[in-house]
Amino acid sequence: MSRVAVIISILTLVGVAIYSWWRNRQEPKNYYARIFSRLIICATTNAVIGLVLFFFSWQMIVVLSARFWYIIWLAGVALWVWLIYKDAKKIPTLRRAAEEKKEFKKYIP
Repeated sequence: MSRVAVIISILTLVGVAIYSWWRNRQEPKNYYARIFSRLIICATTNAVIGLVLFFFSWQMIVVLSARFWYIIWLAGVALWVWLIYKDAKKIPTLRRAAEEKKEFKKYIP
């Protein structure tokens, strides 16, 4: 089970690195670019934290491998995802405001 967790964490880190490199090469930025970048940062941070927690469990360090760290880690992930979701809910209003501004500027020389 522990090898599977390490392999999944490493694959997640590699995938996030490849995706962020690919995403930075693209020119057009849209409303979802900020959401995707925050998800990438969230995934990278949590993969690193997962590897650190796994290392502490593997080394059998009593205080740092306690199970309450996993609960704190999951609470942090839940908070992070909730904040990203809260930002994602604002996208339709931002899009409408940008369309109205574009429509208004169309008539101004």
